[in-house]
Amino acid sequence: MFERLSDQTIQIVRRSILVLNFIAVIFYSSSFVFATGYITENGYAVSFLHQIGHVPYSPVFLFWCSVSLYILLLLVIKARHEEEREKISSLAVLEMVLAILLIFSMNGSYNGSILVVLSDLLYSNRSRKRWSVLMILGSLIFIGTDSELLGIFFHMPSLVTYISYFPPLTGSVLRTFINAFSILNIALFGTFLIVSLLVRQRERQDIEDELQFVSQVNTELKNYAALSVADAEDNERKRISREIHDTLGHALTGIAAGIDACIVLIDIDPKKTKEQLQNLSVVVREGIRDVRKALNKLRPGVLETAGFKDALEKMIHEFEMTSHVEIDFFYGWDNVDLQKTTEDIIYRIIQESITNSVRHGHAHKIEVQLFKEDTRLMILIQDDGEGVDEIKDGYGLTQMKERVAIINGVVHYFSKKGQGFRTTVEIH
Repeated sequence: MFERLSDQTIQIVRRSILVLNFIAVIFYSSSFVFATGYITENGYAVSFLHQIGHVPYSPVFLFWCSVSLYILLLLVIKARHEEEREKISSLAVLEMVLAILLIFSMNGSYNGSILVVLSDLLYSNRSRKRWSVLMILGSLIFIGTDSELLGIFFHMPSLVTYISYFPPLTGSVLRTFINAFSILNIALFGTFLIVSLLVRQRERQDIEDELQFVSQVNTELKNYAALSVADAEDNERKRISREIHDTLGHALTGIAAGIDACIVLIDIDPKKTKEQLQNLSVVVREGIRDVRKALNKLRPGVLETAGFKDALEKMIHEFEMTSHVEIDFFYGWDNVDLQKTTEDIIYRIIQESITNSVRHGHAHKIEVQLFKEDTRLMILIQDDGEGVDEIKDGYGLTQMKERVAIINGVVHYFSKKGQGFRTTVEIH
């Protein structure tokens, strides 16, 4: 049954609250007008004034004032939903001010407008922390605007005082309507809270299922790569393992960073989490294609369909989308003609360096520069990661040195604890 609930269901309940409160405003305001007329026509005016102790405002004025305030409240709600909904703006404050003024315009007899504003603010905000704060503030204001409590501090004759002059049967009917509006309003608001929580819970479950799917794809990719390496011939094993490390390692690092971001965002903004998962899906599919092409002795897929510079920019852009790392890229080789083998190796060097910066250095910003220095082609990759005092040549760094040697180049590393990692490649 809960699977049928959706954001549209929340909208229906919320609009029901708006309609119910509009009817209530009309009912309460009209009752003041008719009750005043009845009191005047039947000679109860002196007794009424003696009971309340002051001359009340014109009921006709209160009627139009109440209706106008509620219509203005609806317009402000509409205007606020056209801006950023997650934002607690001045319009949200204006909503609450109008709701309080509406309560006073009806002599404090009905404070349901507080629930109108509270349901609107809760609908617009998905953060659990904001929900807690709004519920506490809204509850305090709702309790503080109760008619009996307001009567202690302000001279406002409630509708109950007016209808006490009606005949018993008429007064009983009117009191029934008064209680019905209050009960229905609270019941609808409670329904709104329950439906909202159920829908949000289902959205979080959907996101968790998608995260599990991505994790399953990662596992399948690892198994696929392992089987491919095991079946390769001995003289091809080193080359294939290097390609798998570059493609799959790069993709999985970006995916892992993206999943971490999703875990942080899931309770704050499910919509942005879904967008992040869509980005991860693109990277997963790109990784699968690269793995297959590596196994078929092909170049990286992006180099087959785009120029060298465009391929680098695409790879960097995809990494920024999935890992939230800022990468500054400078390309100064526009007039350099590179062989395909050289392009492949340089592409892998840059890819490997970026992956290492995130995976091992936990960098937030990376700078990649390709430029000429005399007759040499230079590559500089600098990050702001954690850095190390002693650089140990692992699998990735060893493979990088071997690749650079193939194209008649040398690679240098520099790092210190807390000062990031710098890779410099010279190609003669």
